[in-house]
Amino acid sequence: AADKLILTPYVGFDYSCLTELQEEDLFTLASILNHEILNAGDHALIFRQIPENSMMQMVRLQNYGLLLSTQSGFQVNPLLYRPVIKLLSARNVL
Repeated sequence: AADKLILTPYVGFDYSCLTELQEEDLFTLASILNHEILNAGDHALIFRQIPENSMMQMVRLQNYGLLLSTQSGFQVNPLLYRPVIKLLSARNVL
């Protein structure tokens, strides 16, 4: 019995850091989910701000690991897709 190794497919992750996000970040995540991919120019039009501010916000969310950058824009990290949807639904953003 001492020579057995038991592996489980479950990897625990604490998603509580998502609850610390600011309201503007929650609405940005919701917009990206609604559009699948969003670039800084489109984000700026949606939120009526200059593209530079949109880019800074999206890069910050990318640095947090919430967004992935593509050639077309930014998308929600697939590993965090379900937790983000649960959070946005619980906060009545989606």
